[in-house]
Amino acid sequence: MNRRLVLFGLGVGLVVLLILLSNPDPNSPTSMIARQQNLGAPGSSNLDPDASGPFVVPLMTPVPGSGGTATTGGSGASNPIVELSSVPPRLPHAGQPETENDRQIDPLTPIDLNPVIKTTAPTASEVNPPSNAPILPASSSRAPAAPNDFYYYQAKDLGGGGSMIGETSHASNGLVVLETWNWGAALSKDGGKTWGFLNPYTLFPSSYGGFCCDQVVYYDQSHDITFWILQYSPNASNNNAIRLAWANGIGRLSNANFCYTDFTPQQLGSPSGTNYDQPKFARSDNNLYLEMTQYGAAGGSIVIRVAISAFTTACGGVGYQWYAPGLFSPGFTQRGYSDMYFAAHVSNSTLRVFDWPESAANWTGIISHDVSHTAYPANYPFRCPRTGGNATSDWCQRRSFGGGWAHSDRIFTGWQAGGVLTFVWDASQGNNGVGGSTFAYPYTHVVRINQGTFTLINEPIKWSSSFAIQYATAALSDRLHVAGTVMWGGGSYFENCATYIADDLSPGYTGIGFFPSGGWEWYNALNSNIDPSDTLSGDYFATRRNDYAPYTWGGSCYALLNGIGGVSMHPFYLWFGRGRDTPVIETLFLPLVIK
Repeated sequence: MNRRLVLFGLGVGLVVLLILLSNPDPNSPTSMIARQQNLGAPGSSNLDPDASGPFVVPLMTPVPGSGGTATTGGSGASNPIVELSSVPPRLPHAGQPETENDRQIDPLTPIDLNPVIKTTAPTASEVNPPSNAPILPASSSRAPAAPNDFYYYQAKDLGGGGSMIGETSHASNGLVVLETWNWGAALSKDGGKTWGFLNPYTLFPSSYGGFCCDQVVYYDQSHDITFWILQYSPNASNNNAIRLAWANGIGRLSNANFCYTDFTPQQLGSPSGTNYDQPKFARSDNNLYLEMTQYGAAGGSIVIRVAISAFTTACGGVGYQWYAPGLFSPGFTQRGYSDMYFAAHVSNSTLRVFDWPESAANWTGIISHDVSHTAYPANYPFRCPRTGGNATSDWCQRRSFGGGWAHSDRIFTGWQAGGVLTFVWDASQGNNGVGGSTFAYPYTHVVRINQGTFTLINEPIKWSSSFAIQYATAALSDRLHVAGTVMWGGGSYFENCATYIADDLSPGYTGIGFFPSGGWEWYNALNSNIDPSDTLSGDYFATRRNDYAPYTWGGSCYALLNGIGGVSMHPFYLWFGRGRDTPVIETLFLPLVIK
């Protein structure tokens, strides 16, 4: 009898254990991520029509709120180049677009059904289509332009053949400019006037599944180092790396002489079968920061801090600190100082802002603050079809070949100036909460936060009832004025690129940290003339302070143009600013400048 009771008790215990395993604690980190497959704003439908199966939640390793130290591996130097190519690199295989776009479903921001702040209509004025601005080439003469007018000094088409998921980025050290995109790279040694091409597939040794896609470049003028981030494809074990390359000085950059080292999830203790995607980059006075998201066997976003002093002309691994914020894909403020701020969504009406002081010895010194704001719509997929366009004209969708939607509210853009933190992200079309406004097209949500008190200042969102405004970027000039690139279109328009500016000559200027509440001073840069051949776009672009003329900006984006056999993505390099700051390039002394 006692044996039967023991066996019965073991059986009951096993059943209970199985129930617990199949119904985890609803407040556990894993369960919370699972519940992020949200259902949209009240009255909306946000079920994923492309999902081929149930939403599978990977193991959260490391656990949210944890941190530690690690060391990179796989270091070395770039392969020498004899000369720059006159044509962009070709894809090594035809399936590369699917490789770049095939990943698991991103966790979606939970919808707050009772947001703290509601509005019945946006307080920011609707924007009109961007104005046109002249191209005034950077000149070797000293004839001044109209000082208050906006100009493009360069607007260069770098050629066709890229991915409709363009992901352009660029950096300038003096007159040497490096631009990257899916899946190429180009180098200019005369301020963007002429270009030659690099091949990311062969410039660096092949590792894991080979070079994949995402690239980000950034020039740190304080330390005279150009950083280049490259994402590698998973190998047969589903492991990969984010490669960080660097070139010290203008001479090494102009010769594509880079050191590199590799970051992997396994360095943090994540299991084999985990890979990194979606790298982001920023710097403070003395550190650089990376953010990546884990996919595969483990999930969760990771923030990494590395001392810039580790990046010397000796090519080797670097030690770093890491932190798991427990929220999806936080975005940094650019040009940080003694603190780095980054933010991610707790819900569609709450932003969590993290403060990582340089004085903090490690991740335990990170402080977070929750900021309530007006709820924004998160209805998937994003929609901005062109009236009269073909079935794939809806570039806002940015579908994923793996199922779901890769265009979401991930934060890519932020800056700090004048005691104000500003974060920017994409919001979808639809209703922004109970009793709120309904947006006909996706728009750009903006929050400005008091840096000292972490209270909301205002929300100068950028929206239109006639077209979408998405993928905004931002950078600060040496006057601490902000400008950036942005994509717009849908309705009566193709997918086009524009730039905006908020400086002391903009209407309503209120001082450093200013960003316009009513209207957006923006200027069209380039127009597409054909719809995409698939519902793809994005994911991100870049604007940087121009190093040769630091009161001006460089920007990157793309246009879809008629090409051989159909649609062709053309990355563009833009150099822009006011007439008062028109750069003067003395071509006679150019070889000495970049030596």
